[in-house]
Amino acid sequence: LRQLSARRNRQDRRLLLEPLEDRNLLAVANVVGSELQVTLENNDTVFIRQKGSDIFVGTSSNSGDVFNGTQAVDALSVTGAGGTETVNFEQPAGATFFTVLTQGISTDAAVENVNVDVAINTAGGGASGDVSLSAHTVFMRSNVFTDGGDVTISASNNLRFLGNNLTIDTEDGGDSDAGDILLAGSAKIQGIINFGQTYNLRTDTVGGTGGAITLPSGGAFDIATQFYDSRGSGGDGLIELNGGVIGDAGGQVNFAGDVVLNASVVIRTNANPVEEGGAVDLQNATISAANANADLTIRTDVNIFNSGSITLGEFNNDAGHYVRNLTMETDGLSTDGSITLTDTVQISGDLTSESGAGN
Repeated sequence: LRQLSARRNRQDRRLLLEPLEDRNLLAVANVVGSELQVTLENNDTVFIRQKGSDIFVGTSSNSGDVFNGTQAVDALSVTGAGGTETVNFEQPAGATFFTVLTQGISTDAAVENVNVDVAINTAGGGASGDVSLSAHTVFMRSNVFTDGGDVTISASNNLRFLGNNLTIDTEDGGDSDAGDILLAGSAKIQGIINFGQTYNLRTDTVGGTGGAITLPSGGAFDIATQFYDSRGSGGDGLIELNGGVIGDAGGQVNFAGDVVLNASVVIRTNANPVEEGGAVDLQNATISAANANADLTIRTDVNIFNSGSITLGEFNNDAGHYVRNLTMETDGLSTDGSITLTDTVQISGDLTSESGAGN
C-alpha cells in the first residue's frame, strides 16, 4: 500500500509540473459599461458579426461561443496577445452594415490580421464613433462610415484595399464637422493590380470643417481610380502626402482640398506604361509643402495608346513652403495628354513639362 501511495504521489506531481500542451485557449469577452472588451490569447481567431441589434463573437464563422449577444453593447475593443491572432468582421446572410457599435470600434497593434468583410457604420454615435483598426496586416473589403468620428487604419506590414468600390467617409450626413482619416504605420496602401478598383477617401462636408486625410510613407499603389476630398464649408482639411500615389489600369487620381507635401512625391496614373494613361485632376486643390526640399512629379505618360491629362489648381506656401521642383510628363504614343492651369502656380525651383506640341 505504501508503494502504491508513493507511486500515485509521484504521478500527481508529474501532472502538476507538465505543461498543458493540448489546452484550447479561447478569447475572453467582458462588458464594461456598454463596451464589449475582447481579449485574445496567442493564435486565437475570432469572428465578429451583427444579427439584428445584437453582437456575436465566436471562434468560428456564425458562432457565438465567446459572446452571444445577451447584453446590449455600443462599443467594441479587441486586444491581441502579440502572436498570430486574427479578427474577422464578417457579413452574415441578410446583413449589409455593422451599425450597432456607434460609440467606436478598435483593435490594437498586437493583433496579427484584421479582415473587414462588412461595411462598418458608426454614424449614430456622432463624433464619438471613432474606428481604429491596428494590426500587422489589415484587409479592407468593405466601406467605413462615421458621422464626425475619426478613422485610423494602421498596419505595420500590409494594408490592402481589396473592395471593388471602397469608400471611407467621416461625415456621412455632410452636415457637421468631419472626422479625420489617418492611414498610418509603415505599410503602403495596395490594391489589386489590373482590377480597375475605385476608392474614395472623403472628409468633405457642407456643414462644417473638412477633416484631415493622411497617407502613409509607403504611399498608395495599384488602385486604378483614387479620390481624396477634404473640402468643408467652414474650411478645408489637410491632405498630407508622405509617399507616392500610383494608379493602375488607366484610372484617375483626383485631389480636392488643401494638399501638403511632407516629402517629395510622385503621382502617376499607371505604373505599367503599356496601358492607357489616366488623368490627374488637382483643379479643386491647393498645393504647398511642409519643407523646402519637397518636389512634385506628375506622370500620365505611356508607351502605347493615349496618355492622360493633368489639371492643376493653385500652388502656394500655405504649409510654410512652396513646392520646390514641379515635373509633368504626359507623352503618349497615340495621343499626348494636355496640361491645364486653372490658377496661379508658384514654386521655388524648376518647372519641367514633357508633352506633345500644342499641349
